[in-house]
Amino acid sequence: VFLEIALPQSEFVALAETVAGDLGFLALLAVVLALATGTYLAWHIAQPITALAETTTRVAGGDFTNTPLAARSDEIGLLDRNFQDMIQSLKTERDLKESRMRELKTLFEISNAVNFLTDSEELLKFILSQSVEIFEAERGSIMLLDDQTDELVVKVATGGRYRVLSSSPVKLGHGICGLAAREGTGKIANDGFRNREFRDFGSLVPVEDIQSLMCSPLKFKEGTIGVINIVNRRNGGQFAESDLALLNLIASQAAVTIENNKLYELSITDGMTKLFVHRYFLARISEELLRARRYSLRLSLIMIDIDNFKKFNDTYGHQTGDLVLQRVAQAIRDTVRTGIDISCRYGGEEMAIILPETRSDEAFRTAERVRESIGQLQISHTSGTLRVTVSIGVASYPGDAHDRDSLITAADKAMYYSKRSGKNCSTLSSQIPE
Repeated sequence: VFLEIALPQSEFVALAETVAGDLGFLALLAVVLALATGTYLAWHIAQPITALAETTTRVAGGDFTNTPLAARSDEIGLLDRNFQDMIQSLKTERDLKESRMRELKTLFEISNAVNFLTDSEELLKFILSQSVEIFEAERGSIMLLDDQTDELVVKVATGGRYRVLSSSPVKLGHGICGLAAREGTGKIANDGFRNREFRDFGSLVPVEDIQSLMCSPLKFKEGTIGVINIVNRRNGGQFAESDLALLNLIASQAAVTIENNKLYELSITDGMTKLFVHRYFLARISEELLRARRYSLRLSLIMIDIDNFKKFNDTYGHQTGDLVLQRVAQAIRDTVRTGIDISCRYGGEEMAIILPETRSDEAFRTAERVRESIGQLQISHTSGTLRVTVSIGVASYPGDAHDRDSLITAADKAMYYSKRSGKNCSTLSSQIPE
């Protein structure tokens, strides 16, 4: 059976155009939806993932600076939050390790300092400067306990506007530092001069400048030998318990180093004059002579003898004689180059100065300055003011000697020539007549 329908051509064309229009609209709609979907995916998924990938690359390279993604509650938001926590943990771990490395480096340098620093004051300055630096503080001081008065006395200070932070001794138990020394425990006062335990001991620095303070006792064996004080963080922050724990560790190491250095100084220093002993003199002049010979350097030696010293002892007593030795030794120390020239007690009333890298004419000028300085001394006595003069001899390597013994002999002969020439004068070895 066949069914035939006849339509006018115009209606067929219109139907075709309508279908084509609908199809075109659907195609355009599909394109728009595709673009919208792609944009949405790129903005909300691809871009955050790309940002996370870039952050992981920076973190892997050691750069922990990053910007968290905008708050979102989906899986990407959860991934970002977990990643931020991980970065913070890594940063904390890195900072902790760097802090520990700095602490270990400081402790190592302090413990090793005794091998290079034989001067007590220089050793204390080194320990203090290292401590101030590691805590990023403005200043600090080290106070040692006076065995006779049982008071804390400032030995070294650094930073701030003044070299010495306190001008008067501190009794044990007085103030924060005195309490730290008496109790043997470290103390923090983040309220500084407002702390109820704080005391003003005639400080040259206005007490209002002390905003925060940390004190730790220098403990050796069962006793306390002093305290170390750290004042004010440079950034205005406060000291933490972890800071005090580290300062206690530094103080413990410093106390051992200070005591060891004190014992070493006692072994090489004459108790009367505070000059180096004869044994140390022989060791150092041998070392300096070896260095001078190896590097073609000059080396000079000054020998000093106090004129009429027996008269001081016989006439005025041995106590006056001891005072003369002490004042002469102090004049020598005040005149020579600190840390370069080596002043020693050769024996009895004779003293010696080793002058490394010094020509004979330079050594002679030093000898004259020493002689003039000693000649200006005034020693009080019940019978009146006493004056002291010295006879000095100067010899140099290689001009006057070829080894240690000949150098000492040449300087000694020049000194005795000064005595025969009327005393109170200096003589170069090369000027002695044949």
